[in-house]
Amino acid sequence: MESIADLPPYDREEKDTEIFENFTVDTRESQPLKKNWNKMMNLGRVIALLRGDVQEHVLFIKNTFDIEYIRIWDIYDDGLQLNLENEGGRHNFSKLDKALDFLCSNSLRPYIELGCKPIILLDNYESYISYVEREIVFKELEDYGHYLESLMIHLVNRYGAQEVSQWIFELWSDPRLFKKNGDGDAYFSTLEMSCRVIKKIVPGARVGGAYDREYGYIFLKDFAAAWSRRKVSADFLSVYCYRSRGAELINGEVPYKHDAQKPDFLLNYLTENKALLKEYGVDVPVYVREWNFTVINRNVLNDSCFKGAYVMKNLIDLYDQTELLGYWFATDLFVECEEAPKLLDGCCGLLSYDGIRKPAFYAFDFMNHLEELLLGRSKHMMVTSNGYDSYTIVCHNYKHMDVQYFLRDEQEVTVEEIPLLFPDTSRLKLNIRINHIKNGFYYIKTHSVCAHSGSVQDEWKRMGFIENLGRQDMDYLRGICVPHITVFEYPVKNHTLEITLTLDAQEIQRIHIYRQLRE
Repeated sequence: MESIADLPPYDREEKDTEIFENFTVDTRESQPLKKNWNKMMNLGRVIALLRGDVQEHVLFIKNTFDIEYIRIWDIYDDGLQLNLENEGGRHNFSKLDKALDFLCSNSLRPYIELGCKPIILLDNYESYISYVEREIVFKELEDYGHYLESLMIHLVNRYGAQEVSQWIFELWSDPRLFKKNGDGDAYFSTLEMSCRVIKKIVPGARVGGAYDREYGYIFLKDFAAAWSRRKVSADFLSVYCYRSRGAELINGEVPYKHDAQKPDFLLNYLTENKALLKEYGVDVPVYVREWNFTVINRNVLNDSCFKGAYVMKNLIDLYDQTELLGYWFATDLFVECEEAPKLLDGCCGLLSYDGIRKPAFYAFDFMNHLEELLLGRSKHMMVTSNGYDSYTIVCHNYKHMDVQYFLRDEQEVTVEEIPLLFPDTSRLKLNIRINHIKNGFYYIKTHSVCAHSGSVQDEWKRMGFIENLGRQDMDYLRGICVPHITVFEYPVKNHTLEITLTLDAQEIQRIHIYRQLRE
């Protein structure tokens, strides 16, 4: 392996202390804004919904982002006491009902994984926080079909056909259903059974397949060819997207040369896969059921301002690329381990164990405040309006990590080392011009999250990373980890509003511009 000194910075340039971007929109040119980022959020095992603290976090996220679907899995968990082996079909759905009751009673819809996925939480790529294998509980395909029919009949009787018709079901591409030569007949037969049984009872429900990863022999092109050849009648195909592992050789190449380490990897990955699927005749919507920059739950960047900028950048990039984006995942409570959690453990959730909002949470929050009409979108921002003298802008100054980051194990990075991984600290100046706006006085309110405001990681750092915080300390952090707000007045005289925004590295902002009537 080459030394760090010998490695070229693949995506860096010498930059001034400030970079500039000019952007102009016209109020006469707009289109409806279609939000895909608040459709679905990953939660975890279905049994987690029986916990009061998890329910509290789910409700907070639902009420903040107006989430429609919660994705859950491990629906055959022994803890649910389903009585799966009952030959008479008298299954016990009472605990499953309690979890689903919670969702339905709070206007949330289940997105249910039908497979027998293992429970894997990575500490790094060679060790686990937890790993629980899940056996394929049905030895024959007909047994699976009979159970699924019993389940769907029960769900319709309990929640009504109209409600269940709006749920989403998917089947994970379990590598145990594929032969080592990539033959996936067992998987596609199971998927076809799922579609047939569910559609017979609830024709309106969405049922889809879920491509996972290669496993060394399940390649997407072969998966797509088999899908097309079998003429699978599924409603969608979902994919997941994370960056590749860090300090490893990828296909014989050093990591910094690999596409998975580039700033636009997520956008490129999705567009290329959609093109491949289309080439092979898979003509169904492609969902992103899971996405993040890492699956590691001991990565301090998950709690940082970088993560807020990363989330906003990719939500803007993927705005028109897919109907559904499922962020991985909603809350750190999903990560269950024997060790007592710290205030922050580097987990992927939007909320910490104690319900404190991270910068990534605010990226979703800012995006969710966008208005109904899209006036324009650029590399760093989106500009929207409600058509009634109100405008909302979101913007970011995302900085990509240096090559050094990809040469080490993620869990080894410390909070103190974060600045060393982002040598580009240039500020971003955005000059935004809105044409054909009504004359009058406008208030311009800016919400900002950066290292100086709204970042729980930076506030904890300023407290010396004390682990044993009291209740008052936690309340203090919840209160202080909020965006900084500024307001000023702007007079519009020639039907043009022009403002300049300045963002520090990894800063995200939401700007609300609204007209004030005067007598």
